[in-house]
Amino acid sequence: MNLLIPLGLLFSGLLLSTNQKKGSSRMLSDVQISKIKLYIQSLYPKTNFAKWNVVGIRGGKITDSKIQVIPNIRNQFNDLIILIKDSKAISFPGNLEPGNPSMIKPMVSEGTFQLSNGQYKLTRTTHGRNVVRVGKTVKIRENAFNLSNAAGQRDKNRDGNFDSKDPIVNLDYRHGINLHAINRKNPQTVDQASYGCVNIQSYWEDPLWIEFRDTLNNDRSTNWDFTVIDSKSIAI
Repeated sequence: MNLLIPLGLLFSGLLLSTNQKKGSSRMLSDVQISKIKLYIQSLYPKTNFAKWNVVGIRGGKITDSKIQVIPNIRNQFNDLIILIKDSKAISFPGNLEPGNPSMIKPMVSEGTFQLSNGQYKLTRTTHGRNVVRVGKTVKIRENAFNLSNAAGQRDKNRDGNFDSKDPIVNLDYRHGINLHAINRKNPQTVDQASYGCVNIQSYWEDPLWIEFRDTLNNDRSTNWDFTVIDSKSIAI
């Protein structure tokens, strides 16, 4: 049996990122990537796409390599978190809104926080999670990312909506929100995963989160722009 693989095929396979594989629902066309970049730079001209950027897109999914607008229903993974650098894009399903349990019983008396559209800085941090070891539940720290100076609203009146009745607040680093994985395998709904944080729809040890985490952790930068926009602004 001939096990030799032509070098051209070998290297072309190595150069394909996950979102570029044929038939992948995470693939974005060059036209779609360009539209996202141009829209963000129209709002934030100093955005530098020569380095990795993180883009949160509310109410969107990828169909035929294009972003399609879908209903942004709470507690569902109906948002996109996309890494973009130059002409490359790696997309991940996720959520930009808190889960249902946080609306009923928020972590702070001022009400649950929801991130507003805007541009923020993302830096490395750690996030706690519970694991069972030798029959005991212990808390460990995992690599995650912090959104500094996050702006948003708190559901102060506890009506389950974020509207003009709710105060606009800015969070500092100590009370900021994180971008992290989920402490459940095969998560289908947000639930307790978010009390205001941003999530990738992935368990901590699953390939999706590891790909996102390692793409940034292997980068020389110490911070990245995180821009949150609506899908309707960039849908083709």
